Amino acid sequence: MPTKYSFSDRIITLRLSGSYSTDDLKEAVSQSLVDPSCPHDPRILFDQRETTSLRERSVQDVRDMADFLAGKGGAFGSRLAMVTSDALGFGMMRMGSVFAESGGLEARVFTDVAEAKSWLLR
Repeated sequence: MPTKYSFSDRIITLRLSGSYSTDDLKEAVSQSLVDPSCPHDPRILFDQRETTSLRERSVQDVRDMADFLAGKGGAFGSRLAMVTSDALGFGMMRMGSVFAESGGLEARVFTDVAEAKSWLLR
């Protein structure tokens, strides 16, 4: 399955691997937020170190995902961390973070999961 989520502390980690659609990601986000195991006052972390899908995304895809997340921001404290391991992913997620911030989210891109988690829990 290309999108999986898990909970740790107050963080919902969405681990994305291989190829996934933006609809897959939206569904995983939505499911995680209503899961009975979801922590109180959660934050979201996208771990995209194992995906190839960012190469397939258009600017409109990135904007659409940011708008979707902004619409759900109240459910996760409006705080989003994204982790990648390559330059293309970093650039795409940086663009997404700008779109997300214009929708009222606080978003940041990282290359290290521990740093991302630390930032989310501040």
